Amino acid sequence: MFVRNIAGESGINTLYLAWYNGSKITPDIIEGYRRPLMADNWDYALWQYTLASRDLRLSQNLSGVSVPVLVITGAQDQIISSSYAKRLANEIPGANLVEINECGHIPHEEKPMEFLSVVTAFLESIKIQNT
Repeated sequence: MFVRNIAGESGINTLYLAWYNGSKITPDIIEGYRRPLMADNWDYALWQYTLASRDLRLSQNLSGVSVPVLVITGAQDQIISSSYAKRLANEIPGANLVEINECGHIPHEEKPMEFLSVVTAFLESIKIQNT
């Protein structure tokens, strides 16, 4: 639904809802979301992908994850509550949860340097643990 909304004029409002600080959204960012959605039958392809990936029963398998996991969420996400990220991290043994403050649904775009810092620190910690 979020992706479909971006294709139309109402999508701009949805995009602004996804960001904590909408003043950072540039025309290039908006165009970056809209451009792929101009391809013929993009919505049909997305729907088929969604149908194919349904009922994965992920929550039943999370306790069996045995690799390091990093869950990142924007603390002010208005699209998906950060409580879901917290629940996900709680269900995966040893998962690391990081909430990026003053950030919405798209932390890798809204706060790219902080996002990269978190990911880099996580990867370094894995490297140290495995040496």
